[in-house]
Formats: sequence, C-alpha cells, structure tokens
Amino acid sequence: MKSVDLLIVGCGLAGSAIAWQAHRRGMSIAIADRNELQSCSMVAAGLVTPITGSRAAASWEWHLFFSEASHFYPWIEEKLHGRFWYSEPAIRIFLSEMERIQFEQKWFSKTSLSPTTPTAAPIETTSLSGIHAPWGGCSMSPAARLDTHAYLSKTREFFKNRTEYHECDVDCDSIVDNGSRVQLSSIGISADAVILCQGVESRKNQWFAELPLHPARGDILTLEKPRQVEVERVVHHNVWVVPTIDGKLKIGATYNRHTLDGIVDNRPEVLSWKSELIRRWEGVFEGNIQSSVVLDHQAAVRPASYDRHPLIGRHIASSRVFCLNGLGSKGTLMAPALARIVLSTILNGDALPPQLDWQRPLRRIKKT
Repeated sequence: MKSVDLLIVGCGLAGSAIAWQAHRRGMSIAIADRNELQSCSMVAAGLVTPITGSRAAASWEWHLFFSEASHFYPWIEEKLHGRFWYSEPAIRIFLSEMERIQFEQKWFSKTSLSPTTPTAAPIETTSLSGIHAPWGGCSMSPAARLDTHAYLSKTREFFKNRTEYHECDVDCDSIVDNGSRVQLSSIGISADAVILCQGVESRKNQWFAELPLHPARGDILTLEKPRQVEVERVVHHNVWVVPTIDGKLKIGATYNRHTLDGIVDNRPEVLSWKSELIRRWEGVFEGNIQSSVVLDHQAAVRPASYDRHPLIGRHIASSRVFCLNGLGSKGTLMAPALARIVLSTILNGDALPPQLDWQRPLRRIKKT
C-alpha cells in the first residue's frame, strides 16, 4: 500500500479545502472522490455575503471565516493561474420599510474597523437599472463570489496530475483503523488519518451516520440574460441574481427539506419550484421583461445542521477518523478556516471550538 499522511474522502468545497491546506503544509495526501458534476458543491453559486437573513445580522463568525477565505482562494488562483474568486460588493434590495429601517439602524452609521468588517451603505434608487426597489437598497461589503465549478475542476486536475486524486466511489465501511494506521485497500492507501467530507452521503456509512444533519434541497436556474436587463453585481432581492462571466444569469435558490435528492425531472414539486424561481425573478424588475429563457435547471442537497453551524471533529471510537461536514449554504465562506482548524486537531491535537464540534449536545436530536 502507498503510505500518506492524510486520506481525504470527498473533494467538494470541504474536501478541496482540506487538500489545499494539507498541501500548503507539505503533507502527503490521497483524495478519493466520485467526481460528480451535479454535487452540492458543483451546483452552488459560491456566494459570500457579510449580512444575511431577515434580521440583517452579520454572518456568523464572519471575521474568522472571511479573513481566511479572502487569502485562501487568491493564493490558489495564483498557484493554478486561473480566475474563480470575484471580490466585490453585493447589492441588497429592501423588501419592506421594516427591512430598510433595520439596516439603517444597524449598519448605515457603522464605521469599518478593518477590511473584513461588514458594512452597508445606502445606494441611490436611480442606480438600480429598473430593479423594483420602492424601499431602496444598499451595497454590502466585503462580499465575494466563487465560481465553484471552475475552482473544483482545476483543483481536481491539479491533484490528479500529482497522482494524489483517485476517481472512485468509496465504500467507507471498508476503511479500517488498525490502531496505528487507517487503510483503504480498494485504492491501496494507508494513512495516518482519514477525514470524511461527504455531505449528506455520510449518513450511509458506519463512521458518521449519526451526524445531526438537517439537509435541504436547493434548486438553481441558469437564464439567458434578457436584453433590457443590466445586472453587473450579485443582487439579493426576493431571489438572488448572479451574473456569470459568459453573459448568463443564475438565480436561486429554493429551500426544501422534504424532497432530498438532486434530480431535476417533471415531478409536480420540481416544476413548482422552477415556476416559483421564475416568478420571483420577474418580480425583481419594474414593469414587464421579456420571457425568461431557462438554459439549465440544477438541484442538490445541502448538508446543513440543525443549528446551521458546521459539524467537524474526531470519531467517537477512533482517534484517526475525522469529519468535516454541515457547512450548509456557506461552504465557500467556511471551508478554508474549518480545514485549517481540523488539520490543527489532527496534527497537533488542538481542541476544537465547542460550537464546531459535531459531538456537541445537538447531535442527540433525531433526524427527520
């Protein structure tokens, strides 16, 4: 068997962050991944937003996560000679007078203490290019977007060229911890430790089937950009709108906890979600816009947790088996820092922050 420092199962946003953080530390690694084109990470819009939710709250642990992400992705861009990290303010359109007042009270007078401090500034309605904004809107900084498809494709290519990426469907029940090493005989790998970054698939193996995941399906549409629509930045309205580098638009996303698959077909519920996204999209603009041409409809299941905080740490019975999971819709933002934290636990035995440890009391909640 080939001996490595770390075996990584899964190469989505979580697994790829582990791979890069380990690579940066000079560790030898092996990645086992199915290379799915419709995985949650591949489908994700990659939005990084500082102020979220109906309460206009700063994204949880924003400074920690954004500080890491804003250096991590540009470092990889430089290494791969690619472009997939786009850092620029995002626009939020207020959907009520109450929302406008919340932002005014919480954010408009706030001074930026550092480049990572969330800020919001009102914008002139005349600058919104026909967007329906009777209560106005604001520009949120710092914000960013990751082209997840480009990033993950280039990441997999990089590690494949180093013979560290193995495209395979791993049966995690075949991973053996013999007390001194972990072994995965199907790809001939022996490692000091293994970290499982499988999202909702973790429910299907013996190691982390009891993770307190509370998954939700998200649907995203890719549209042909109507001629009269001018959207140059990410816009958060009753739907988020993302302009892509090839001149198209992505809109999303739905949030459903009952149909937990990524299949796009003619089921009534799937057609209903598509119609709902189009309805929200058309409500973004004042007056009528030309019929929306849907170029693609994608869906995937987010590996969220009950308290919407990540689930990371060591297996209860094995000191060499770890997980990085539960990132939900914030994988782009959280993955780089979480990967560093997990590696510090693996390499140095550092204690995990209690609010991240998957064994916190929340794990006793039953799955639904």
